[in-house]
Amino acid sequence: MGGFALNYRHPFHFFVVLTACLVSADAVAQSNETLDPSLAKEPLRFTSQPYLQSPLPDSITVMWLTNKPCLGWVEFGEGDALDRKAMGSHFGLIDAGEDLWKIGLTGLKPGTKYSYRIMAKEIERFRPYEVVYGATIEGETHHFTTPGPNYDSVSFVVFNDVHSSKKLRSMLFPVAKKEPFDIAFLNGDIMTTVSERDILVNQMAIPFAELCEGEIPFVLVRGNHEARGYYARRLIDFVATPNEQYCFSFDRGPAHFVVLDSGEDKTDSSKEYGGLADFHAYRDEETEWLKGEVESEAFKKAAFRVGFMHMPMFQSGDGPEDCTSKWAPLLNAGKLDVLICGHLHRHEIVEPVAGQHDYPIVIGGGSEAENATVIRAKATPDRLEIAILDANGQTLMERAINRRE
Repeated sequence: MGGFALNYRHPFHFFVVLTACLVSADAVAQSNETLDPSLAKEPLRFTSQPYLQSPLPDSITVMWLTNKPCLGWVEFGEGDALDRKAMGSHFGLIDAGEDLWKIGLTGLKPGTKYSYRIMAKEIERFRPYEVVYGATIEGETHHFTTPGPNYDSVSFVVFNDVHSSKKLRSMLFPVAKKEPFDIAFLNGDIMTTVSERDILVNQMAIPFAELCEGEIPFVLVRGNHEARGYYARRLIDFVATPNEQYCFSFDRGPAHFVVLDSGEDKTDSSKEYGGLADFHAYRDEETEWLKGEVESEAFKKAAFRVGFMHMPMFQSGDGPEDCTSKWAPLLNAGKLDVLICGHLHRHEIVEPVAGQHDYPIVIGGGSEAENATVIRAKATPDRLEIAILDANGQTLMERAINRRE
């Protein structure tokens, strides 16, 4: 076997070799702190439009992507002003060297219009005691309005079970945009698997950022397929929620939205997860959260309580059955007004069933052009109107819900 051997006959020989190795290791470490040299000659640019997340009365999160790691921030202000600046920071260090940006705008006023634009600055060298910057780029100015207590309506659209289909997105997006909407809900299985980062970038972040044009927030409701694959563990990095969890709630106008993560429909021991699933315990944690949620003042006082989860309850399968046993009694006792779901790949409106659910369950369609749907809804103080539309924009089913006495 070929090779070589060092003969350390004298302690000095060892010292010289060790010193050389340490110098070499230090040089490598210094080199590794410089950003990817393969991108050095590529001009810095935005690779997605900004997209809005977690819309609250006093805050909102702005997210976007760049083609290479850099420094990013948001300039924003009331009305048409851009006189404030927001940067992300963690543990005393300003976020830098990122290509996925998640920056919260805080201290906002409810019911107020704001302008904002995303900014980025190239980092040519990123070493201890030596940070060298390059060109700065700025995005277009966008606008949003924070939710206010006096809003008398909210309109929203719902997508589900697109399953990574670019063709389906191109058919459904124009249907959704025929009328204005305040929020877009991605109600699960927008992607078929999440095995790599590019799937999150190209099948969720970029297309839905384009749909919402930097001015309308979208909300992700995780489906069972979004839990499959190595990179599913990083899905949360690409969205923002009020509590950085997949189950959360928020208000908009007369509606109180409750988002639940139904997990996987199969058992925790199923082959899809190779022994790496623990959804039953996870749903137990959500149950404890939901107990507090249905007792909250926001839930009780809302004109309409609108629930979202990918998998419908009262269906066969380990996951739906677990959700039903744990959550159905709580939602019924809390007087949920409607539950919006997907997963079955067929549209349906399940009318209330005494002793099970006192609210209708609205289910969106599937992943083929012939059964794909967009759900459109509008809530006013006295009425919630819901329509299921096909990929041609034709109304398939409708349901109106009056405010409870």
